[in-house]
Amino acid sequence: MVQSKVNLDPRTIQIRNKVKAKYSFRTRSETLNFMVEEYAKKVLRLKL
Repeated sequence: MVQSKVNLDPRTIQIRNKVKAKYSFRTRSETLNFMVEEYAKKVLRLKL
């Protein structure tokens, strides 16, 4: 597992927190991983 430090603006943090609550994720990492996977599937149309 790779660790990285990222700077998120307040709007991004707000969105992340709403996704975290909606899907009952335990950690911010789980939430960000989910968001990236969904972006890849729906926006980039990548099949991972």
